[in-house]
Amino acid sequence: MNLKDTFVKDAETMLNTDEFAEIVNWDGKDIKVIPESVSDPMKNLEDISTNGLIQKRYKVFVQEAVLPNPPVIGSLVEIDGEHYTIDEAEPSGTMLEITCIKGEGR
Repeated sequence: MNLKDTFVKDAETMLNTDEFAEIVNWDGKDIKVIPESVSDPMKNLEDISTNGLIQKRYKVFVQEAVLPNPPVIGSLVEIDGEHYTIDEAEPSGTMLEITCIKGEGR
């Protein structure tokens, strides 16, 4: 076992993906993600009044091993049948912190 394998195993233990993760269909593949915990659901919505749109934000943490090719900012991804645009994709230890946005009309 190399150092990277050790970090992956530690992430599984520390983040307890079996307890906190939910399974989503990410571009046709079922993967475990840990959604960002938001106490106020309105924090996920940002009103962009100039365009008359509301952007739905979906932020998740995914183990890097699950998505060997990190998503590219600006690319489209289908999550559970809904289309999102990748807004941010930052490595965070052995995890990827991914923020997706979906524009919706009022």
